[in-house]
Amino acid sequence: LRDYGDYFIIYATIELDIQYDNYQFEIRGGVVGIDINTNHIALAEIDHHGNLIRSKVYSFSLEKKRSSQRRWIIEQVVKEVIGYCVKVNKPLIIEQLDFEKT
Repeated sequence: LRDYGDYFIIYATIELDIQYDNYQFEIRGGVVGIDINTNHIALAEIDHHGNLIRSKVYSFSLEKKRSSQRRWIIEQVVKEVIGYCVKVNKPLIIEQLDFEKT
């Protein structure tokens, strides 16, 4: 977790055993994906066919909080998300968005 004043960046690193097939990769058991927002993290777990198994929202409020309080709140939510991934034995997938003007 990195605090950049106006925003935070969450870094997560996991090791995967990925099989490549014609430049595409397959994750056999499904994945857990998250969508990070200003007041919540939305989680979706899918099976190996892409079917939704479970979804969950981790809500939080960072308004009127000091930097150290915001950091602690975000760390707790991240621990819950990572704990869920460990529990279901699936990798965490996060979309990499580019908000640069073109």
